[in-house]
Amino acid sequence: MRLASSRIAALAAVAVTIAGISSADAAAPRIACGKKRRAHHLSVIFRPACPKGWHVIQPKAGPQGAAGATGATGAAGATGTGGATGPAGADGAAGAKGATGLTGQTGMPGPIGPAGSTIIARPRFSGSLPYSFASPGLVSFTNGDWTQAANTVDDIVGLTATVTLPATCTGILQRVFITWKLDGVDVVTVQSNPFTPGDPPMTLTTYTDAIHVPEVDTATPHTLTSSAQLGCNGSATVTSAAASVVEFR
Repeated sequence: MRLASSRIAALAAVAVTIAGISSADAAAPRIACGKKRRAHHLSVIFRPACPKGWHVIQPKAGPQGAAGATGATGAAGATGTGGATGPAGADGAAGAKGATGLTGQTGMPGPIGPAGSTIIARPRFSGSLPYSFASPGLVSFTNGDWTQAANTVDDIVGLTATVTLPATCTGILQRVFITWKLDGVDVVTVQSNPFTPGDPPMTLTTYTDAIHVPEVDTATPHTLTSSAQLGCNGSATVTSAAASVVEFR
């Protein structure tokens, strides 16, 4: 059974009296229960559930009302707490090589250093130069020419020469003589210990002798040479020779 909502409301007051329900109970959220007594007479009660012999009165739904106006936007909620830091990502690929930068300006010259010494020339010989008693071998050096600066002293040190020895050598002075010359003048002569013909090559080094070039007032060029000679009749070769020129300021 379906009744209009207005009629159910009108019957509710009657049902309160008929069913003996107080106004306070009637106001509670309940359902409408109806029971036909006689023609044109319907008893209505409001209960949480309809008793036996009573049926639920379904109100007839009216037409749907128009949509209400949109409510105001609510206030923004509080910012939530930050999440945990995620794991580090993988390394990216290496970038391309950048362009070469511009050349910087040349710096100012530094101050003149204190007085000292430096190697200014390294005379060297390497080859096969024959020498004998009658024909000494004259050694010409690569880097054997240099210029001594004014107000300096030069020392020629580390004089060394390596020679082969003759297979035969007649005479009583079976020795090798190495003479070092500065600007064509003999300045130092080194002689070997006596050897036996056929001995392996020997190296003659001056550990205590050096060529001392006095101080000069003006720049002066120099040339270093040397010669090898046997003290007996035979022939052999010079295979290497070397020296170092040290300049003192």
